[in-house]
Amino acid sequence: MGHLACAYLLSAGFIAAAAAQVPDGAIFVPLIRNEALTAYYAELAVGTPPQSAFLKIDTGSPTYSLQAKSNPACERADRPCDLFGSFDNTTSSTSSYRGTGFSDQLSTHGSGDYLEDTVTIGGVTTENLYFGYLLRYGFPERAPVPAATILGLSLPCNATTCGGDGPYMLQQLYDAGTIDHMAVSIYHGRDEVNATGSMVLGGYYDKAKVGGELFTVEMTNPFNSTLSNGQTNSANVTALEVNVDGNVTTRLFGEKDVGVPVLLDNGVANWYLPSSITDLIYPALGGIIGGFNPSHQAQPISCDNLDPNIAKGSVTVEFGTSGSIEVPLSALVTKFADDNCVTFVYTRGETEINIFGDPFLRSVYSIFDQQRLTVTMARVRYTDEVELVAIPEGGFRAQ
Repeated sequence: MGHLACAYLLSAGFIAAAAAQVPDGAIFVPLIRNEALTAYYAELAVGTPPQSAFLKIDTGSPTYSLQAKSNPACERADRPCDLFGSFDNTTSSTSSYRGTGFSDQLSTHGSGDYLEDTVTIGGVTTENLYFGYLLRYGFPERAPVPAATILGLSLPCNATTCGGDGPYMLQQLYDAGTIDHMAVSIYHGRDEVNATGSMVLGGYYDKAKVGGELFTVEMTNPFNSTLSNGQTNSANVTALEVNVDGNVTTRLFGEKDVGVPVLLDNGVANWYLPSSITDLIYPALGGIIGGFNPSHQAQPISCDNLDPNIAKGSVTVEFGTSGSIEVPLSALVTKFADDNCVTFVYTRGETEINIFGDPFLRSVYSIFDQQRLTVTMARVRYTDEVELVAIPEGGFRAQ
């Protein structure tokens, strides 16, 4: 509770700093982390009078939902829903019922109904948005503790179109005229306990957070369910290069200059990598204390590796000829409030390279354009400065 309160005060400061320069058609949204350092959250105020809830942002999911106060999981003795908040539709004078059949399509199999109500995010209010209302978990034993629902930032796609009528926040904000472009730009902030990030919804991005040259890639064909699971926010990776104290190893993926699809998913705390890559990274970080444990999300390592003079080197991700992102090895070390350190780099089989989560995305300033179906990236610049500028007319172009 204490960490959330502290981070929320920081997020309020971000709103105040950015409010004077947020143009019409854009929303500036502060982000906070949970105590386990496994997720990032945005605050929503829903209903009349407004009820506050923090939702986990997720570029790997399309829908968003509110936790029902009546969900049996919320009434357990450990009160898992209290920290991030829940919603009681019976106390909102503007709430209306939209139907049954909602599913969040996550491993916990959350399900429920659809509601419509007034929603405020980043200080901007939009009426008549509709969303999932999570009444139950199919697997209550898997319910996250503390419990939070998902704020999806991708779009689902069929054979010809993406988005449409559904509980998709970006689509609804755009259709309502609240934002002028269906895009989200994301800054995760430093890998620190009380770090505050931010995202921009609409046709603007935060130039102050851009620490290198922007480059743009086309999203992996979202209309092809085999390549992209029928949703946006995947991009093709062609190579990984590991530099350990000057010794460079490169692994190529897929066809030359084509690569393989990878979901850029900040709803995932891990960076999943093939064993041929992690076999180089783990020793460079001094080795996993006690050896790699596949049942653990985070692997314990020495905090000495926070020092780039000790963890010498980097992992570079190549996106064909368009550009690349270099991640320092020291940036793959996460320090908890109790001064213990882990890495969220997780080893997978040799052919498994399909999800890049937070350890990669923290080193990137990313712009997900859901209308142009492109991802624009640059090396991140960690700063509290804010400089919102418009996405170029016609969008960023893939090289």
